[in-house]
Amino acid sequence: VVFKDGTVDLVFMQKLAQFSKEDDGPIIAIDFLNKHGIKLIIEPHFS
Repeated sequence: VVFKDGTVDLVFMQKLAQFSKEDDGPIIAIDFLNKHGIKLIIEPHFS
């Protein structure tokens, strides 16, 4: 899936935020972003 300019708007962000209520929210959010052509990279915290 290729990212399309204009995809990320207020409604998109509201839908994404709703996933934080779920136990598997991070997994759902990653899938949601991927379906819209947005890749998420998670880096370990440097201490």
